[in-house]
Amino acid sequence: MLNVHFHDPADIDDAQIKFAVIMARYRDQWIFCRHQSRDTYEIPGGKREPGETIEDAARRELFEETGAIGFDLKQIAVYSVERDRDFSYGMLYFAGVKELSELPKLEIAEISFHDALPELLTYPEIQPLLYQKVVRQINVNPKYHYLLFDADNTLFDYDQAETVALEQTLSQFGHTYSDELRTAYRKINQSNAMGPAGSEANYS
Repeated sequence: MLNVHFHDPADIDDAQIKFAVIMARYRDQWIFCRHQSRDTYEIPGGKREPGETIEDAARRELFEETGAIGFDLKQIAVYSVERDRDFSYGMLYFAGVKELSELPKLEIAEISFHDALPELLTYPEIQPLLYQKVVRQINVNPKYHYLLFDADNTLFDYDQAETVALEQTLSQFGHTYSDELRTAYRKINQSNAMGPAGSEANYS
């Protein structure tokens, strides 16, 4: 059984925080990375090295796994992963990336850019919760990022439902889904929701 918890950094001893994870955003898209030995995607991050502060670890990992060299870093929360009553702690950050350099030739094979979570995740029980924590905290595109629950208390992912619906509609017309098409679709919807000169439309 695995559980993810969030904590105020003041409540957790710094020495317990072993990992830094960074939800990074560049040109209005999220950066995810793929390890050389995997076919799945993950949030940039890694283990703190001896003598590092946790922020130094976050800055190092973000560069090593994405090539980011210009960014603003914001601390979000301490998170813990509980497995069979054993806890491991990490610090969750948000990074607004301004400049990317060439990806360092280390463990990461590639980075990719997404409007929301990619479908193939390395840690599907953990990463969606970290992603949603950051989205709520920094209020990125709030119109399209919701956590909803069905009547039977099953988690409903609005973003995923929108993606599936768009994929099905596009396939009916012989088109292939892409993040770029979803971005264009959302911009059209936002424009249609506004009246002349950016005023809100009245549909009553």
